[in-house]
Amino acid sequence: LEDLVRKVPASIVITHDRTFLDRVAKLYPATFRIVLSGQADPGGIMDAINRGAIHRVFTKPRDSKQLRDNLRDVFHYYDRARDATLNGQAAH
Repeated sequence: LEDLVRKVPASIVITHDRTFLDRVAKLYPATFRIVLSGQADPGGIMDAINRGAIHRVFTKPRDSKQLRDNLRDVFHYYDRARDATLNGQAAH
């Protein structure tokens, strides 16, 4: 994982593997993490959200237009959050 992220820095990580997102959260806490879930495991997903390992959950199967719209929203959110952080740091 460390080698992958060093080679290809990522701001947003989308995967079905919650364990992977746990590792990403520990190593790269600034990333925005999304799990794609096709299984009905609300307890496990809520636990991951509460631990801060994931920010959003998208269910599978997912309509491609809906997925594009959701991802567009995520990128806008991430950009706004990053800009607010940068502006806050610049003000100090």
